[in-house]
Amino acid sequence: MNYRCTKLFLFLCCLYGSLNCRAGILDSLRTLVSNASSVAARSEAMGSFAFELSKTKPDSALLVSLEGIKLAKQTNTALSLATCYNSTGWIYYVLGKADSAEYFLTNAKKIFNDLKNENQEARTLVNLSILYNQSQNYEKALACLLPAINLLEKGKDDKAKAYAEKMIGIIYRQQGEYDKAMFYLRASVQSFTKTNNRSYIADAASSLGALFINMRQFDSAFFYFHQSLTINSDDHNLYGMAYCCENLGDAFWSKSGEKLLQPYTDSSFWYYNKAYSIFLSLNNPADVIYEELNLGKVLRVTGEKQRAGLYLEKAFHYFDSTGDINYANEAAQQLIALYKDSHEFDKALAYAEKSQVYKDTLDSRNRSSTIANMFGKYETAKKDATIQLLNTQQKLDEQQLSRQKVIAIFSIILILLGSLLAFVLFNRNRIKQQLKEVQMRNQLSGDLHDDVGSSLSSIMLLSKMGSNKTPDETQKRLLDKIASTSKEVIDRMSDIIWTMNPKYDEGSNLKERLENYLLQARDLSSTKINWVITESLSHTRLSMELRKNIFLIFKEAVNNSLKYAAATEIKILLDRKGKEIQLHIEDDGIGFDASVVKDGNGMDTMARRAKNSNGCCRVTSIPGKGTLVEVTLNIPQNR
Repeated sequence: MNYRCTKLFLFLCCLYGSLNCRAGILDSLRTLVSNASSVAARSEAMGSFAFELSKTKPDSALLVSLEGIKLAKQTNTALSLATCYNSTGWIYYVLGKADSAEYFLTNAKKIFNDLKNENQEARTLVNLSILYNQSQNYEKALACLLPAINLLEKGKDDKAKAYAEKMIGIIYRQQGEYDKAMFYLRASVQSFTKTNNRSYIADAASSLGALFINMRQFDSAFFYFHQSLTINSDDHNLYGMAYCCENLGDAFWSKSGEKLLQPYTDSSFWYYNKAYSIFLSLNNPADVIYEELNLGKVLRVTGEKQRAGLYLEKAFHYFDSTGDINYANEAAQQLIALYKDSHEFDKALAYAEKSQVYKDTLDSRNRSSTIANMFGKYETAKKDATIQLLNTQQKLDEQQLSRQKVIAIFSIILILLGSLLAFVLFNRNRIKQQLKEVQMRNQLSGDLHDDVGSSLSSIMLLSKMGSNKTPDETQKRLLDKIASTSKEVIDRMSDIIWTMNPKYDEGSNLKERLENYLLQARDLSSTKINWVITESLSHTRLSMELRKNIFLIFKEAVNNSLKYAAATEIKILLDRKGKEIQLHIEDDGIGFDASVVKDGNGMDTMARRAKNSNGCCRVTSIPGKGTLVEVTLNIPQNR
């Protein structure tokens, strides 16, 4: 049933592709592109043409839509750009490139929203929901579909609204919320009935039937599946007929229950076989193989073990080779049961081991006990044969082999436990070292603050007191010098204490301190200071060394611009790009000749600090045209 849900979902995508088509046929759209009265109209027509072409030639469609985007950007036409974005996103979805699809569809939705084009915004939301549902991100899919229904209802687009209702119903059914699923699926049937669109009515009826199977209301499931089958048969829709036949096979198989009642298993086989014949005629390999899996499971319980084995082996090898682990595991489970019933325990054991590998990959429930039971039965059967054919010495050999296996398993367990213990001890020692480093940083910052900081503060206070007692001019200058120097040392000491304190290692603390510094500088200076410190820095944890270098380079560069540049404006950008911190500080001041000024103003200090963080510092200046400081620092990998 899960496989058919996936196939139904892909079938729905094809149906929605036709629902979204602006013109009826490709020829009409080609004509629109050729006869467009303007570049903007041409680009919009190319977007619609690409959307329709994606159903048969997605690679060619992508080239058309990208060219449409190029034309729309040239003319700066928002509607054309949004149309081409929507088509490009859908084509990337068809090509299996989910990230690119999400990017273009999200941008298309934003532009349609800005243009107040509610109908196209709603259709783009439905496209996004299809993308999210395919990746099983049901929360995002519902977040797109629910507002889309309101927009489509306002625009009286009954067909698209019914489609969105059906998609919501399917998502709720997959999540086990059957009441909500019933509400939306019934609403979709009613909406499609209003539009008199037979293919969509049949499709919605099949979705309702699948819901009733989940709810074990089989009579209702039969009713809706037969309704869908009748519509598809009248319309000669072979794929729809095959899908309905398989649904009916699933319904009869589920109704047969654990007792596998024969009338229902016979009906299940008849419908599976009917679907199998149609898929063969349509040359759909994956569907054909899945029907062989269904036929094999029914033949197994009806006693036709040889035919069942042929079907199930073929299905297993196909799904195993294509990497479809879910269905390969389902086939393996059926083969385990088949060979178990046939007392071929060696084959059953082989498939049980493969099934266990699949389940480990899927992180599903542990089946080790089942394998153990199968292995025990296999060993028992082998031992019974040995009693009749082998002598006592052979029995002793088997017992010795069994002991060797136990010893080997026990040795492996001891090795694994030893490795785990070594890892834990290593990790514990590493954490202890980190804790010691943090404690040392806390202690040093505290000592500097309490001892050195208080002493410097006393010096500054005493010098101020001395200068207030009317000393001569020379003494006053010396005392003022002592006070200013002490204040400068206190400020630098405060910076050092801040960089050493581990509680400020988060980027948000650095951002806050830099912004406070700039606010103070702007209040004390007539120079206009504009800055951008991005939020990406706030989410970065920085080492003490990197945080110190960023802060001190930043202060040095800003101070140079304020003190020496005679600038009217300073522009600052601090950002994180990937694994790098990037700092740009530009002023419109007097500048300087870099060939003359080889050193000074802290340029060598900034370069040294940048190099210590595996980065670089470049200063570009032209006399009379300002100065640009560009700093790039690498973020070390977190321990």
